[in-house]
Amino acid sequence: MASVTSNISTFYLHLMEDFDTEHSLVVLQCVLDALTLPCLTLFELESSEYPRCPLLWPHHAFLALCARSGFDSTLRTLEIYEVHITEAQLVGVLPHLPSLERLAISDHQPVAPISARAGVGADEVLVTDTLLAKLTRAADSDAPSLVPCLSSLGCQTMMRFDDHKLLALAVSRISDDSDAGQAQNVPGSCHFGIELSWLPNHERKIDEAVLARLDSLKISMNRRFTFRVSAAKDEWV
Repeated sequence: MASVTSNISTFYLHLMEDFDTEHSLVVLQCVLDALTLPCLTLFELESSEYPRCPLLWPHHAFLALCARSGFDSTLRTLEIYEVHITEAQLVGVLPHLPSLERLAISDHQPVAPISARAGVGADEVLVTDTLLAKLTRAADSDAPSLVPCLSSLGCQTMMRFDDHKLLALAVSRISDDSDAGQAQNVPGSCHFGIELSWLPNHERKIDEAVLARLDSLKISMNRRFTFRVSAAKDEWV
């Protein structure tokens, strides 16, 4: 199939009804294989019937699309809520997207058709200590952090992470100290925001000392830092 080059800036796929998981992945891969999107700034996948009818992350097709299109220098937003993706796949994708500024991800509730597969657990947790550490900018390291331009992190989560790792990420992204020279060359360093929305039956409180520090950062950074926690989707507290 010949690839069609388009100057569209947004690829948004929203599956509204029940569908066969395997068939939907094949169709999505065919669509991505048929496109070249050099001007892409936003890539978003969503399934309204998740987790009953999950959409699988088209890992190889997306990487091929990225290599073919060259949108590694243009893609600003990646939102993959309500899509079944493993932590290894996510970490494998992010190094190919150095211009990314907005990342929205979700942990996954048990999904029977997927969890029955060999090597795939019932829960897929993306918001982990490992991921938060990889996203944290290290002032004393020459190695670039994952997603160097990150300015917005949105998470639907089971809250299975160390709150101090979350704090370390926030501090590193808005730091004004020794890495300020590096930060001023990174667009995402001008502002950094974190939005957490816990998944049903996974509510817990943020460590009080960490929460107090995050609140103080919001004040001291003069609106350069935002942090919100929700009791449910679109319900912020």
